[in-house]
Amino acid sequence: MTRHTYAALWAEDGRQPLVGSLTVGMQSLSFEGRGVHEDVDYDEIDSFTVDRSRSGRIGGRTSLVLALAGRQVRLAIAEPGALHELAEKLTAVTA
Repeated sequence: MTRHTYAALWAEDGRQPLVGSLTVGMQSLSFEGRGVHEDVDYDEIDSFTVDRSRSGRIGGRTSLVLALAGRQVRLAIAEPGALHELAEKLTAVTA
């Protein structure tokens, strides 16, 4: 898998969304924003879903919900098609 970086919004456990970048790497997802950096290894992801519901959106955008041990991260990417591309990549690396 090649490395891609996207402009993204993400929120953990219903908190206010953060703005920054999401880098899709060989072994992990890296979230980076103002004063925040977090890596999520693919083996930490228990499951994920695409949430198109109105209540599940971030900034009006469809979100990808990552279920991690004891917490949930919801993310949205502004680039058209990128969220579904990411879901396909996660399917491949978490299978």
